[in-house]
Amino acid sequence: IFGLNQTHCWEIQLKVPEHETASQLQHNSPSITIERMQQQQATVDTDSKLKMAPASSSLTLTVVELIQSISVTNQANGRRSCTRILNQWKKEIIPNLSKEESLELLILIHSTVGDGGDGNSANDCLGASDDSPALVVPTLLSIINNDHDFSTEGHRETSVDILKGLFHRAFSTGRDALQGEEEGQEEMKMPPATTLIQLFHQCSQTFQNRMARCQTSNRDGFRHGTMMEPMESSEHIRLLLVELLLDLGGYCLTSSKKDGVEQDDETHSKRIIEATSNICHILAKSTFLDPYPEVQRAACTLVEILARLCPLAVRMKAPGLLVPLTGEVDGFVGGAEQSSSISKKCLFRHRHAKTRCKAVDASAAIVMCCPREDSSRNDDGHHTDGDSTPANHLSSYGSQSTSMGRILQDNLLPGWEDLLKMDPSASVQIAVLKSLGNVAGMLDWSYSPDTSEISPPPAVSNDDHTNHSHQPVITSKMDLASMVEARVLTLFLMGLSVGNATQVQSMTIQQLRNLRSGNQQNLPRDTLVTYFQPILELVLSACSQGWAPCQSKVRSLETLQVLLGIAIPLMEKDASSLVSSPPAKQPSPECVVKVVELSNAMIRSIMDCLSENILSEEKEVLEAALASCRILGSSNHGSRIVLAITSTHRCRDGEKRSVLVTDDVDSVGDHSSPRQMTCILLMLDGMIKGSLCNKEATSIRHEIDPTLTIPTPDWFHSSPSSATIISSFLCHTTITNNVAANSSLAWALLDTCNSFVQCAQQPSQVDNEKLELTEDVITNVLISIAHLLGCPDEYGLSSHAMNILDAFSPFQGCAKSNSKHGAGSGGTSDAMLSLMDVHFRGVLPRIVASAPPFPWKQTDPAFLAMDALLRTCRGSTVGNNFDMVAPFFVSHLSTAAYNTNDNGTDSAHDKCLTATTTKDELAEEYSLRISLMALLQTILSDESFSQTLSPRQIETSTFSARFTTDVLLSLVLPNLVWKVGGMALALRKLAAATLFSLLSHYHNNKQVQQQEKGTTLLHPETITHLIPILHSNLEDTESTTRELSCICLSMVLEQVSSETFTTIWETNTRVIDTLYPRLLELLDDSHNPVRMAACKALGEFLTLAHVTASTSSFNLGLASMENIASSLLIQLDDPEHEIKEHAFQVLLVLLELQYQDNNGKFHEKNKGVVEMMERQIIDSLKSHRDGSLCRLLLEKVHSKLHFI
Repeated sequence: IFGLNQTHCWEIQLKVPEHETASQLQHNSPSITIERMQQQQATVDTDSKLKMAPASSSLTLTVVELIQSISVTNQANGRRSCTRILNQWKKEIIPNLSKEESLELLILIHSTVGDGGDGNSANDCLGASDDSPALVVPTLLSIINNDHDFSTEGHRETSVDILKGLFHRAFSTGRDALQGEEEGQEEMKMPPATTLIQLFHQCSQTFQNRMARCQTSNRDGFRHGTMMEPMESSEHIRLLLVELLLDLGGYCLTSSKKDGVEQDDETHSKRIIEATSNICHILAKSTFLDPYPEVQRAACTLVEILARLCPLAVRMKAPGLLVPLTGEVDGFVGGAEQSSSISKKCLFRHRHAKTRCKAVDASAAIVMCCPREDSSRNDDGHHTDGDSTPANHLSSYGSQSTSMGRILQDNLLPGWEDLLKMDPSASVQIAVLKSLGNVAGMLDWSYSPDTSEISPPPAVSNDDHTNHSHQPVITSKMDLASMVEARVLTLFLMGLSVGNATQVQSMTIQQLRNLRSGNQQNLPRDTLVTYFQPILELVLSACSQGWAPCQSKVRSLETLQVLLGIAIPLMEKDASSLVSSPPAKQPSPECVVKVVELSNAMIRSIMDCLSENILSEEKEVLEAALASCRILGSSNHGSRIVLAITSTHRCRDGEKRSVLVTDDVDSVGDHSSPRQMTCILLMLDGMIKGSLCNKEATSIRHEIDPTLTIPTPDWFHSSPSSATIISSFLCHTTITNNVAANSSLAWALLDTCNSFVQCAQQPSQVDNEKLELTEDVITNVLISIAHLLGCPDEYGLSSHAMNILDAFSPFQGCAKSNSKHGAGSGGTSDAMLSLMDVHFRGVLPRIVASAPPFPWKQTDPAFLAMDALLRTCRGSTVGNNFDMVAPFFVSHLSTAAYNTNDNGTDSAHDKCLTATTTKDELAEEYSLRISLMALLQTILSDESFSQTLSPRQIETSTFSARFTTDVLLSLVLPNLVWKVGGMALALRKLAAATLFSLLSHYHNNKQVQQQEKGTTLLHPETITHLIPILHSNLEDTESTTRELSCICLSMVLEQVSSETFTTIWETNTRVIDTLYPRLLELLDDSHNPVRMAACKALGEFLTLAHVTASTSSFNLGLASMENIASSLLIQLDDPEHEIKEHAFQVLLVLLELQYQDNNGKFHEKNKGVVEMMERQIIDSLKSHRDGSLCRLLLEKVHSKLHFI
């Protein structure tokens, strides 16, 4: 039985199941009898009857039969009957109902329930009076509620489908769905709003019952104990229940727009508030946490409908609703009761992007229901709603709730900010921007900055892991509404960052243009200028969060780039140039665009923030920070402030060095840490690159507002002080003392030097004039390059540093300064000189002055820089300035520097030193000497160095070339003395190579010396000490040392005069007497190069001995000659052709010496030597395998004898 009204009654056809009699049916439903149904049917006019089922259907459903199937004792039979009836409703009856029939089924609910019962269960229908009809909606709701544990999952699902179809037929605003309906039929009337509210209230109770969570046993077996699950176990039914309320809420919303609810109808207001409040409670506690994503998305849509239907109820439940959306529980009362897993399972962090989009839309709808901050705010920070609806005066529900500003500031804006920063989906970011646009339309935007309260925000170190994201630091005095407005603008700028998709940036620009003022600009410039100070503080605070993830920091830095890109044209343009006004009129105050005022405190805060992010270990954060530096460098005003701050904190130690001193670093001033110096160098590098090319700042301006114009950056060329400040910082003591030990600092210095040189080379973009650098600036840059060249090879930057030097040298015109500095003297080509050669006398003293007194350690930065300087410069430069270089070598290579300890005691007699300490010190000493000897050998190997040792240079050079020779020999000879140990062996080899390079210059200048008689550069006293030392090295265990000693000995003997040789023989007879026997021994050396070098030295010795014999008593004698000839003849049978050739040449020298004396005449006494050679040659022919050279030599001997 479906019900009766005043004008119609329903035709009822009752079919009793075969297993039940009519009396049983009457017994089960005592209030509903067949007789009464017949009486009701007799009183109805035939024309007013409406068939519930189509004519083809053999069965017609009655509510009595459905109720009886629920109440039957045999549940199995009842369930089968209930399934059959529900399927008939779903498949046959509901699709054929008209709108009027559907409304008639539902219209009695309001009157029936209004009489006392709530009508939400089948028992209410069964226990009603005779005048109360049985209702279909409560019956179906009873099945869904499963009051008596009767219904199955299929029953509940079908019942919800029937209700959805019935509501759709009754309340749909479209045309009737029945077949045969004419297209011109008028639109049906919507039911009264009170009926919909009653249905909404009843369904909300069922929704609350089925969606509430209860404690059930764990059926998965993964954990022990119990867990909270919804009463309704079927996820599909849960989705249908949410959709049911979603449909009803939409119908109520549509009906209220047409009919409305009377303001004095307190009962209806209470019902809709109660229903909405209960639904919101279940959504917050259960539905938003449902594991089924479709349920969660439908719940978010339901919240949007409820926010429009009953904002007051949503307002009161706003904190609880936002907890599962945003995951934040600390900002609201009762948050401690929430599980810690809520923040991880919140919808803002859902794995599906469309779920996150729905959550964002729902959160925006919730917050827009909350009261705004105004004068009616009470002392507790809550807002009293000013609406005059009756519900607002109900003390039982309360009228106070958290304000919109507080929710936005503490909960919602942080969540939206995280989505803009971290969410990879562009659709989610677009949803956030749309929500921000809706919120921005409700704000006042009435903030007025107080310039007297501007102060920099406190910096946050990397070690500070306190969560500051929800309480951003704003040091200026601002109320809550202004803080929210500033944060909304900050999120808009975040949407413009370069890391976002194009559609996200377009949506941001569209939302920003909705805020523009009446002057029709592309951007709300006045608003951005007004809120610039708080926006900057918010952005810097976000960039300085040491605990934030990498992507979050990158997005914050990109937001800073956007902010600076917008602020640069607004702070460097006059306000009158940004507006178009007639020239005869002064623009009115409302037409003048405000200008950003970038103070020193703001720049200082920006520098501190960028410094902290440059020191980050994440590559992405570093690149974003450097991009911000480049944009800052495109601003003339901002760059000048940065340099002014830098120059203010110069250290005053006698030189022009500068350093930025910050309060939030490990140390300041001269003792600043290398990490801090690294970040400042990279900051300066970025600024210089920004002045070279402001493409990044221009691209930001072009995307946001093409009408903005960025001035040409000319801060580097406009004032010489810019280059002075930067160059003085490049050679700061902290940098030069740590560059060789810190690769990051070295690369930062390299990049800055490279940018500096490039910027100095390019002409000014304003007047197209080149910058003239002073000598101090050039010297500072060269000092930094020298320290870069001294860095370890594993850094891999030496070639880059040389490229910078090569690019810097031609630009500064080395040829113009050659004559001034004396670097090009001696015929050196000017084109081959670098700036290091030109400014050698300025760079070297600065390196020495910045280091401790001599001697240095091999790892000292000054030592490495000096080594790089001397290796980079030409040999002629070092030779012409040897007066400045000599103290460096003398202090480290002379034995006097190591004979005493630091306390002045003799190291050989210091009993306090242990054997380990002595061994370590000895190894360090040898390592330093080897390094310096190698450096000295490199210098002497340069061909241009020989020009400084030429006799012609004695008069033109600043000092005597003989002084250079004496100093060099005084450095080399002590290190040629034999000492035990492998390191001593290596040092002797290097010393021999250095001596060879030095003597090679004299050997090459032999012809010059012969032309200029009386000029000799090798002092006789030096030669007197040199020959014995070389003699001792002929017995060295290292073959290279023996070879070099033989070569050097031959060079010395070649230049020694007979008088000097006589002096040596008289003072050191043993050395001369044993010299040729040792050379003869070397003819049998195991290394062929040594044997060939010995032949060369033996030839020079025989020549010098022959010349000396005529002026002194020195004479080798026939026995010595025979020994020498015999040894040489043996070498003529050597398998190596080169050895035979060298021995043959010595024998020819010996033969020629016997032919003539010093006067060109033959001595009779030499005939015996020739005859001796003839005999030995003939004997050798008998034993040699190849006697070609012996026969050739014999022919020459015979020719000599024939001549005699």
